[in-house]
Amino acid sequence: QSFNAGVTTLTPLHTASLHTAAVTGVAWSSDSLTLHTASHDSAVRVLDVATQNPLLTLNGNKAVTCLAMPNAPGGTVLATGHPDSRVRLWDVRRDDSGGSAASFDATLKPSHRGYVTCISFDCGNPYQLCSSSHDGTVKRWDVRCSLPLYTVKAHEGGKEVGTGRQGKAMAVECGLGGGLWSGGSDGVVRRWE
Repeated sequence: QSFNAGVTTLTPLHTASLHTAAVTGVAWSSDSLTLHTASHDSAVRVLDVATQNPLLTLNGNKAVTCLAMPNAPGGTVLATGHPDSRVRLWDVRRDDSGGSAASFDATLKPSHRGYVTCISFDCGNPYQLCSSSHDGTVKRWDVRCSLPLYTVKAHEGGKEVGTGRQGKAMAVECGLGGGLWSGGSDGVVRRWE
């Protein structure tokens, strides 16, 4: 039996060459008017969905491994993860002329000890986000302070499927009320409260 049975092939409506290296993340703005992209080329770009024109480029000095936007009205903070173990925050507001009003990089205090693999904003609280890392941990942050609210050794004790190496936290999703879900290189998905 073919795995492709019933698969529909789609043709792209638009193609945009926005980066010079691998694209590592895409995220909608809360109003769905802009799309944010991240890349190993160290840039985050904001694309106007209606016109397909780039509106803003945020240039960092480190490759971007993941990004997330809060799903809340008026959300203007974008979070990015990096191989240098950092989570960075960016203000993506634009002034009336379409230019950058305040594009800053506020780095949260170093806390992970490995490559940041995934970031997710809490769907019920636009000030909180979670991050996962190759160090096996997941962390919950509040963007109004620089240290994590807490750290969970989510996959630190697990063994990577197929290799037996130390487990890595590969994915995280913030839940309502402070909980979170994590997925790791150990092949396990865990729920934390």
